[in-house]
Amino acid sequence: MRRHLGVLAIWLLVPASASCHTAAVVPEQLLDGNSVAYFRFDGLDPHRQAYEKTALAEVMRGDLGNLFAYVGTVFKDTIGPTIAKEQVLSGRPAKNLKEIRRAFDQLPLALAYLGRQGLVVGVEVIDVKKPRAQVTLIFPNAGDDPQGASIPSLFRLTAALAEVKIQESKLAGRTIFQLDTNETEPSRVAWWQEGKHWVLTIGTEGPAHTLDLVQKKRPSLADNPLYKSLLAFKKYETVARGFIDLERVVKLARSVDPMAAGVIEDLGLSNLKSLTMQFGFEGREERSTVVLSMPGERRGLLRPVVNRGEVEVDHLPALPPDTNSVAVLNVDWGAMYDLLVPTGEAVVGRLAPEAKPKIQEGIKALNQALGVDLRHDLLDQLGPLTVVYNSPGEGAVSLGFGFAFQVRDAKKLNQTLNTLFKSLPGLVGTDVSLKKENYHGAELNTVKVGEKGIFVVPSYTIHQGWMVIGLFPQTVEGYILRSGGKYAVWKPTPLAGEVLATVKKESPQSRILSQTISDPRPALKQLFAFGPLIAGILETTAPGSFDVRKIPNSQSVTEPLFPNVSVMLDDGNAIRLESHVSLEVPFPLAGLDNYFLTFAGFGLFARFIFGM
Repeated sequence: MRRHLGVLAIWLLVPASASCHTAAVVPEQLLDGNSVAYFRFDGLDPHRQAYEKTALAEVMRGDLGNLFAYVGTVFKDTIGPTIAKEQVLSGRPAKNLKEIRRAFDQLPLALAYLGRQGLVVGVEVIDVKKPRAQVTLIFPNAGDDPQGASIPSLFRLTAALAEVKIQESKLAGRTIFQLDTNETEPSRVAWWQEGKHWVLTIGTEGPAHTLDLVQKKRPSLADNPLYKSLLAFKKYETVARGFIDLERVVKLARSVDPMAAGVIEDLGLSNLKSLTMQFGFEGREERSTVVLSMPGERRGLLRPVVNRGEVEVDHLPALPPDTNSVAVLNVDWGAMYDLLVPTGEAVVGRLAPEAKPKIQEGIKALNQALGVDLRHDLLDQLGPLTVVYNSPGEGAVSLGFGFAFQVRDAKKLNQTLNTLFKSLPGLVGTDVSLKKENYHGAELNTVKVGEKGIFVVPSYTIHQGWMVIGLFPQTVEGYILRSGGKYAVWKPTPLAGEVLATVKKESPQSRILSQTISDPRPALKQLFAFGPLIAGILETTAPGSFDVRKIPNSQSVTEPLFPNVSVMLDDGNAIRLESHVSLEVPFPLAGLDNYFLTFAGFGLFARFIFGM
């Protein structure tokens, strides 16, 4: 129990009280200029007008928003007394119980503050050999916000639960609070008020390390080129942004020892520069742009494995009409093989030179045992497009997944698979049989494995230029039926074509790596269909625990939503992922409402309080 509460204390740690330091400072001036990671969620207050136009805002203005508010109240009224009861049974001081009750009374206000004003996080790694690192959390304007004034109660809660003493001291005109270092060594946990902000530091460094930034003894994040590049982004209104300085991460990893530096070189990671993230709003959409920068010659794992063909969502195999997610990938599987094998040989050769020859020997032995050359007989027969899709109607509990591979030479591929399945029993030491039958003019292949406990029946067909694979025959049968033109097929949302056309216009020289279309509505309908049943069961076992009437009708949640669309492209210097969504499941950080932390907090408390 104590260990779990100690971790909880670190994650929820926020300031208790302090005298306000009057110097004006922006949060990024409190983060080191060499931070390896940075993230800022502005809160919704500065972006309320843009947010209110989104589909998510429309949903949250209705019954779903009321549900979130109700869950926050239940959370406060249920979890708090439960923890207090445990404290009483443990013989803890009455003062602890008072702090716990006060904190849970203030919790809705604290969560509302975070949703409105946001949070800033920075990660600094000073040395990896003699571990020195610090995580800094900044709560913007919390010292000057009526709801932000509730934040200190969370610290009092976590300190009481973890039974850690608080030490108070003065430094550079500030009142500094720290957890007793005897309890936290080698780490330090400190907090204080800096101007209007509250600052929390967790790591090996003391408060003076951060205050040096205020006194300009070291460059701050405000001068960091990556940070400035985030501010220069103007494609749409952003509510959150961040980066990981991969170049610095690689440099730190190289410094561990020469072996680590060599492995990084073998993996081809030397060219990694940064990962930047932008999240925001555009019209009714939640938007995000994630960029992996890696200029220069790509080697190892970074070597391109895309085909020259285009990703065309209008020319896919006949997918089920109720398909709720589709990912179209542009992959050269032969090139993938040529990337992974040499890279693996290089890494193994460096770590265990005597084992390097065994890789090719193992591949040769495997090909001989199977009677096929996996590289040429199998992978070379697959075309440029790969499709992964899911249909709730073709498999319960996410078993309706299908995989479709474009086929270059159907006859050659069919011969290869026939030989492979004949050879498998001798290789794996168990009965594996392949049953073939004609199904509406196509050959349906069903794999039977003679082992207890294997409940799936993998099946496939090679038909009309595609090899379609399913976990059960029904997935493949559905494809064959739809290919005849008699049955309804899935149609991509118009947004998919619009997004694809836009990225092609903006980056005409870029290669499209993938496009993903996912519809959040079916999953939400299932969730809210089961919700009343679950709430009803809870009510019978614990009367008054949850009001089933608070669960909204699924239509009130799903009506404003639309399918989400993402496109990944490569311009030779960076890989970029552009997303246009109505609602991610789970919620993306870009679209969190004022109550977004309620569910996160509930999960966190449930894990540490009840999951012991």
